[in-house]
Amino acid sequence: MNDDKYLMIGKKDLKTYYLNPSFNDLFFSIDFDLPITYINMLKVKHIIFFILGLFFIFSIFRLLKAEYETRDLCESRDPIFMMRNRLNIPSDKLCIGVNSFHKCYKNDNNNDVDNYHSKKGVICEIKNFILDPSKWQSDENLKYSGPFDYRAKGLPLVTKGLFNLNCVADNEINDVNKLYDFYFNSFNYRMNSTSYNNVKEFGKKKIVFFISRNHDSTNLFHGGSGFINAFSLMNILNLEPQNIQIIFLDSINITNDPFYSLYKNLISRGGEPIHISQLKNKYYIYNAIHIPLNYDSPCFIVSDVPKCNYQQSETYKLLNKSITEYINISPFRDSIGFDKEIFFYPKTIINPNSNIYNKFVTIQWRRVWPKERTGQQRVLGNGPELTEALAELLPKNIMIRLVDTARLTMEEQIAIMHKTDYLIGQHGSGLFLSIFLPTQSIVQQFYYKTYYNSLHLMSSLSGHKTYSDYISAKVEIIGANEVLFFNVQEFTKVILKNMKKSGFNIKNY
Repeated sequence: MNDDKYLMIGKKDLKTYYLNPSFNDLFFSIDFDLPITYINMLKVKHIIFFILGLFFIFSIFRLLKAEYETRDLCESRDPIFMMRNRLNIPSDKLCIGVNSFHKCYKNDNNNDVDNYHSKKGVICEIKNFILDPSKWQSDENLKYSGPFDYRAKGLPLVTKGLFNLNCVADNEINDVNKLYDFYFNSFNYRMNSTSYNNVKEFGKKKIVFFISRNHDSTNLFHGGSGFINAFSLMNILNLEPQNIQIIFLDSINITNDPFYSLYKNLISRGGEPIHISQLKNKYYIYNAIHIPLNYDSPCFIVSDVPKCNYQQSETYKLLNKSITEYINISPFRDSIGFDKEIFFYPKTIINPNSNIYNKFVTIQWRRVWPKERTGQQRVLGNGPELTEALAELLPKNIMIRLVDTARLTMEEQIAIMHKTDYLIGQHGSGLFLSIFLPTQSIVQQFYYKTYYNSLHLMSSLSGHKTYSDYISAKVEIIGANEVLFFNVQEFTKVILKNMKKSGFNIKNY
């Protein structure tokens, strides 16, 4: 192509050019014969159609390129992808013995992809060692039922000698989050070789997962982040759950653990999860992995939340597949007779299981839990009022329920998610449950002030279109807890607008 001639075409008088087209100019000096009668019939519209066609083709290419780049960004935010990246960097070899070792993989703080909320964490592997539970210190005054234990944050109270192995050479690890100090300070690298004599093996031929949780682990998002860490590593390392046994190292008494059943059924199928306080003797362990803390999780990314293509990424696809394989989730049946403190149905709902309903809306009822708790934030003060107002405006085929999911077992919560087409919740950990929704379901997050979007990230990666909207709220302190009363008109307007966008056939609002 002659660039000068191409530029000259743009300088011609447009009217003169199309009425008296030059064959060479029009086709950029392509030499072939064309009947003069055809040239005379050429109209402006043909050129316009040609240009529009090119524009359409280039638009398709741009969309495909954008979709590819978005898909690539979404996959790069998947927990398995990010954990795998960490394991691909050289490990810090803290203890190298004849048959033993202790090595750790640090979070690469210089890698923008590993943009964890809490950096400087580790994944550690220990091989051929003695576990001495007497080095764990009990604190009977700590309870696992709320945000207590600010002294130790629920992390293990341990002394040197919890882990014992013999090293030819040992090294120190630097630049690690101080929350891991309890872990590194519990290692004795000068064990006498005779210490192995007459010591029973724990979890014979099993890989032990050591999990250190903290006082935030009853929180669905924080606890879920820790669970996702363990689940991701199991899959990255191609470990079968039948070959894994969990030992919890918490210093607190776990009385309300929402994730115990998932740990038991999806990860620790080689033996029921056990707390270190239940071990009374020394045990020989052949191979173990220390799982990163919940704060040190890919679920805690606080920036670059992509608009994914509403397909489950690798981690959440495997998680839901494992739930189908290992947990019997019975279909959820609504009932007007449920505990009114947990379930609320608007007065327009007479029979929630009627065949007239083919879409289901779940509003999360964030309430004080446990009841004696103080200092809880973002308690929903007018849940029933919001539910009634929305129900009055919904088509007759949509059934709506208000549920305090925190009072239910994890199996019950998952069952409700399986029967939810539109999940509504204020900013809070309960939206972690969005990872169990059917992929065509919609997630609606509403808030009254700015928060980071880690929960938005999880719902996007698990395959759900997610809306986040500001709604004004009146804030009151009741019983030393923050209680929110959201504006009813704003609430219904935002929800109906997004439902209309999402194909819920909302015509007027």
